[in-house]
Amino acid sequence: MKKAMTLIELLIVVVIIGILATTMIVNYQGTSRAALRAKARHALSIIGQAEKIVRSDTGAWATLANLPGATGIDFTPINNDVHFTYAIAGTVATATRRGTAQTVTYNFGTNVWGGTF
Repeated sequence: MKKAMTLIELLIVVVIIGILATTMIVNYQGTSRAALRAKARHALSIIGQAEKIVRSDTGAWATLANLPGATGIDFTPINNDVHFTYAIAGTVATATRRGTAQTVTYNFGTNVWGGTF
């Protein structure tokens, strides 16, 4: 009667575990990337809405630094974001992922999304 696994059986189990682990890692990376992209899109949407408020009140676009005072919107979560930096140029707001060149852009004048992330 056999009481232990053979070396072949053990290797097969290790290979199966490796395949499952690789699949899980790939799925996790895709999910975390999508979550970061959604986070950036949400922040850019808030920036775009704030810009539209300022534009309707003053007739001019504000800078990112002036938006909190001009609108009363709390920008602390955006200003303290550890994953992205934000910038505005005209009607285009950009979120750049820290340490990379990956961007998410939102043209709040035309409501068009873009970027490389």
